Amino acid sequence: RSYWLNKSKKFCYMGHRRWLPQNHVFRRRKKEFDNTEEMELAPITMSGSSALRMLQGRVFVLGKKVVVAKKGKGKKKGKDSEKGTEGPEKQKRKRAPNKKSGNVARKPEKKPEDCFKKKSIFFDLEYWEHNKLRHNLDVMHIEKNVFENLIGTLLDIDSKTKDGLNARLDLGEIGIRSSLQPHEGDKGKTELPHAPFNMYKEKKEILCTVIKNCRTPDGCASNFSRCVNMKELTLTGLKSHDCHVILQDILPVALLHCYPSKDVMILVVELANFFKKLCSKVLDFSELDKLQESIVKTLCNMEKVFLPSFFTVMVHLMVHLVEEAKLGGPVHYRWMYPLERSFVWLKSLVRNRAYPEGSIAEGYTVEECLTFCSRFLEGTTRFTRTSRNPDPSDNTKGMYMFDSVGEPIGKAVTIGQLDDRLLVQAHRCVLRH
Repeated sequence: RSYWLNKSKKFCYMGHRRWLPQNHVFRRRKKEFDNTEEMELAPITMSGSSALRMLQGRVFVLGKKVVVAKKGKGKKKGKDSEKGTEGPEKQKRKRAPNKKSGNVARKPEKKPEDCFKKKSIFFDLEYWEHNKLRHNLDVMHIEKNVFENLIGTLLDIDSKTKDGLNARLDLGEIGIRSSLQPHEGDKGKTELPHAPFNMYKEKKEILCTVIKNCRTPDGCASNFSRCVNMKELTLTGLKSHDCHVILQDILPVALLHCYPSKDVMILVVELANFFKKLCSKVLDFSELDKLQESIVKTLCNMEKVFLPSFFTVMVHLMVHLVEEAKLGGPVHYRWMYPLERSFVWLKSLVRNRAYPEGSIAEGYTVEECLTFCSRFLEGTTRFTRTSRNPDPSDNTKGMYMFDSVGEPIGKAVTIGQLDDRLLVQAHRCVLRH
C-alpha cells in the first residue's frame, strides 16, 4: 500500500501490519504507525491466469505520447498591453462550471486492470500463464538500497538520508509522533527534535573508525579505508558487495558501542540476520516460515522508529523475498552479482562507441580465440600465472590435512598464545562463515 507524502513529494510504502496475525496488538495501535487501525489482510498474489484474463481485449499503444502544440491566435494590443501591463477590465474571466448543473468533469474510476501498461511478451509462451515466479526480485539491489537508506539516515549523509524538514512536516500531516515534529526555537529558527535514529558526532566517529580500520580477506570486499571520509563522517564509493558485507557482518559489531538507541540496534541485528539466513547456500522450508514472520515484525518495528520517507519501494520488497525463495530456491542462483560482473567485462570490450554491439561481438570472438590458443603456449599464460598473493612456503603442499585453498597476506604478527576460548571462537567463525 502506497501513501503520497505532500511535503517530501514522493510515495512511501508502509502498511506492513497487514501481514501480521488478525489478533496482533499492533493492528489496533494508531499513533505508533499511520494513525489508523489495520483490519485488512495480506494481499493475495495475482496468478498468471488472472493477469492474462484481465489483459484480454485490451490494446496498448507503446511509446511516449506525442503532444502537438496548438498555434495561438494573435492578440490585439491595447493601451495597457503596450505599456507592459494589462488592466483588470481587459482580462476575460473563465466561467466556472456550475456544480448543480452536473457539468463538472469527473475523473473516471480506475479499474484493477488499469495498472497494466503493456502485455508482457512472455505470455506468448504456453507455460508462462502457469509460471508461479514470473517476477524475480533481485536480492542484490534490494539489500544495497536498504543499506544505503539505513547508513545514510544514521550518519545523516546528504542526498542519502531519509530525515529532514520535509520528512518531519509529513508527520504533522499524518498526525503522528508530535514529539518529532519541527518547532520554532528561541531565536525563531525551525528546529528538528532529536530522533531515536540520530547519532551524535562522537558516535559517528566511532562507527566510521571501526569501518575504516576493518580488514577483510583478499578479494572479499573493497578497501574500506578509501571509502570512509573521516572529515565529513560519510561513506562513499561502496559497491553492492561492500554493502552486502558491511550490513551482514560489520555493521552489527560496529554499532555495539555507538548505537543511537536500543531500538535501532535491535533492528540492525534483525536485518543482518534476515539477509544472512536468506543468502545462505541451503534453505530449510521450516525456517523460511519463521523468517517470514520475523521480517514482518521487523518492518512493523521499523515503522515505529523511522520516518515514513524511509520506506521506499525497495524497503517494502523485503516482505516478498521469503516467498520467492520458496518458489525459486537459494538466492545465489537468481541474484545479479555474476551478471553485473559480466556486464562490466562486456562494456570494457567496446572500442567504437558508435557501434557498441559490433565492438562487443568482435571483442568476445577475440577473447575466445586467445583463450583457446593460450592453452597450447609455453611460458606464463592466464592459466599458468601465479596468483596475486603467492604463498612463499611449499612445505605442506604434499600433506592433505594441512593443505588450504586460501593464502595469507600481509606480514606475520604474533598474537599471543592460543587459549581454549580463542580456539572455540575461531572454530565457530569458520563454521558460520
